[in-house]
Amino acid sequence: MAKKLCFGCMKYYEPDEGKCSCGFDNDAYQPAVHHLLPGTLLNNRYQVGRVIGEGGFGITYVGFDTLFEIKVAIKEFFMSGFVNRNNTYAMDVQVSVGENGQQFEANREKFLSEARVLAKFAHEPGIVGIQDFFTANNTAYIIMEYLDGETLQQCIRREGKLPWERTLEIMDPILKSLAKVHKQGIIHRDISPDNIMLLEDGRVDLLDFGAARELSQRAARGLSVILKPGFAPEEQHRSKGDQGPWSDVYALCATMYCAISGRIPDDAVERLFEDNIVPLYALEPSCPMAVSDVIMKGMALRRQDRYQDVTELSSALKIAENAAGTEDPAERLKAAAAIGAHPETGKVQAAVGKAVGDGNATMYAEEIYDESDGPMPQAVPSPEPQVHKIDRAAQARAQQEAAARAAQLKQQEAEAAARAAEQRRQQEAEAARRAAEEREEAEKAALARKRYAAEQARKQQEAEAAARAARLKQQQETEAAARAAEQRRQQDAEAARRAAGEQAEAARLKKAAEQAADARREAARAAGAGVSQNVPGSGEWHEVQDADPLEIPRTMLLGKEDEQTAQVRRQRTAAVNEAFREKQQQEAAAKAARAARQGTAQQNHPAAKGQAPVKPQPAAAPEKKKGSILPIIIVIIIVLIVIFFFL
Repeated sequence: MAKKLCFGCMKYYEPDEGKCSCGFDNDAYQPAVHHLLPGTLLNNRYQVGRVIGEGGFGITYVGFDTLFEIKVAIKEFFMSGFVNRNNTYAMDVQVSVGENGQQFEANREKFLSEARVLAKFAHEPGIVGIQDFFTANNTAYIIMEYLDGETLQQCIRREGKLPWERTLEIMDPILKSLAKVHKQGIIHRDISPDNIMLLEDGRVDLLDFGAARELSQRAARGLSVILKPGFAPEEQHRSKGDQGPWSDVYALCATMYCAISGRIPDDAVERLFEDNIVPLYALEPSCPMAVSDVIMKGMALRRQDRYQDVTELSSALKIAENAAGTEDPAERLKAAAAIGAHPETGKVQAAVGKAVGDGNATMYAEEIYDESDGPMPQAVPSPEPQVHKIDRAAQARAQQEAAARAAQLKQQEAEAAARAAEQRRQQEAEAARRAAEEREEAEKAALARKRYAAEQARKQQEAEAAARAARLKQQQETEAAARAAEQRRQQDAEAARRAAGEQAEAARLKKAAEQAADARREAARAAGAGVSQNVPGSGEWHEVQDADPLEIPRTMLLGKEDEQTAQVRRQRTAAVNEAFREKQQQEAAAKAARAARQGTAQQNHPAAKGQAPVKPQPAAAPEKKKGSILPIIIVIIIVLIVIFFFL
């Protein structure tokens, strides 16, 4: 039995085993109605597998390159809210009319344009390699290198948080490659821990390029789905926001903040109303204040207050990293305590921690942690000893301020919970509406299939009836042809029989004629022998009655002749007689042929064919028979013989 391709790992396995060794159940897998069906072939080369990721701008599938027989990643341009698809009917993307359709067309072209540029960076460290791109199914596709490893988000969930040194080490190749991409006029717009891939061989790659640059006002209203809260700057939330390399700088710094602290930073839009974000060194005292300052500057709300490009950010991080060894750990602890951190453990107090972590966990679905992950990991106590006393009055004031902020944040949390509830209600209503539409479409599809089946059955019945009629007609024609052939055979046999009879009759008549001719010649010879007894050499002409002129002895004409001359005469006479007999035979054969033709004409007579006989015409009066030409021929022959002998 032929091997099957597993749509989970894109490797071949034996069907007898039931499941692939990777554990993916191909039979049980049911893709969403707007996803491509497993096994779909794109561009006559790439086979689609299961979905491995989906965002506001696209769907990512695991794929298989049938040409090189390698696993790939397939990114499909699919703008949520702008397009739709029902894989029950077709794989084509259905584009909305009006403004949405125009926006989709424009962003699809930018998607392909950026793919062409990014293909130049296929071998650049820190950027996933693009192998191919094309249009199909009324949308666009990018074929990328499939990466084995885990995302930075998965790493943070597993380890809680990362040391600041390791975080900077991970981000270094991404910063260098992103600086080259920015020079080509492309910004990522979707940098976050789940788009950074930590490969098994130690490499780091940035994923998911190609987010749309131009967004309509309607699209801006749906950015709670498209954008990642906490990592997108405020200008990306506005349709006319001034976006540029500084936008990616914000996302990069927010990603480093999340990796070092283990918490998602406050959303930029919330910070516009009241900026209560806690500095990074307060959440993780082991992080140098210089490094924290660089990251916090990169997360400034106003773009003018940030680093303007990745090169500036990378240089500032290098300087801060080199200066980290000169900082006094006690000063970091004192600064952390001044904003509400415990002087011994470095943990942010509960109210502040709730504001940083739980507030966003209630509002957004894309949190690094949720309740199913267990308790939120806390900051590790600083291994460095405390060498200075903390100003208790300052600490008390900080605690009072923190309590006030906690009360305010509780109110904000309640408001956020209300907004989240409203959002969930809207999402449930939207889900119910989509479910109803899908049911209606499924019913329409079932009805269409029934109609199609009925139409096919009708066509099949008509085809069978036409085939039966054709077979009957062919059978009738075959039988008619066989009857006609048999009739012709019988007619030919009858004609041959008649011709044979006529030939036999002609041969009999010929033989009778020859016998009669022989009898006449014998009689003539007998008569001639009686006459030749006259006196030879008299020189007189002796006329013989009823004798064959060809058999008249020369002595009857010329009288006496010698024996040699008589012998020559007899030979020549025999030759003449033989020629005469051959002529008579030819005439008899011609008469037999004419008789045969007349018999065939009688067979083809209308009366023989079942037709009305033609009325015979009265025979013409026979011509008066002219005198026989035979005596003239005999005289001519005799004259020639006489002349011959005289000569």
